[in-house]
Amino acid sequence: MARGVSTEKINNLSESHEALEGVVKALNERLERNMVILENSNIDPDSGNRIVESVKERDKCQAEAKLLRENLLKELKSFSEMAAEKAVELQEVKCKWQAAEEAGQHFLEEYRAFQEEMEQYQQVLMQAEHQLDHSD
Repeated sequence: MARGVSTEKINNLSESHEALEGVVKALNERLERNMVILENSNIDPDSGNRIVESVKERDKCQAEAKLLRENLLKELKSFSEMAAEKAVELQEVKCKWQAAEEAGQHFLEEYRAFQEEMEQYQQVLMQAEHQLDHSD
């Protein structure tokens, strides 16, 4: 059983080795083609280094831009969530405010009704007093 596992590992490693050799071969061919292109374009090593540096700088700028974009998206998401929470809170406050206004309006109506009733009682009382005064 141990021999079967070892053989399997060896086979797997052989396959991985062959795959890696293929990758190395492809990379070497690509390198060779790029070297020919550079030579045909009359690009000297200094120009090549400047090109490489400019590509690195571009890649660095792109990475920074990507990071800034991701941070901005996180901040926007956070802001959006906070705005949604505040909208809910605002709606709750509006409902409470409306309920308080309605309660105040109801109180004013009851107060006016009470005032009218008091005026009626005062008139009845005055009439009763007037009748008592005239009945003597």
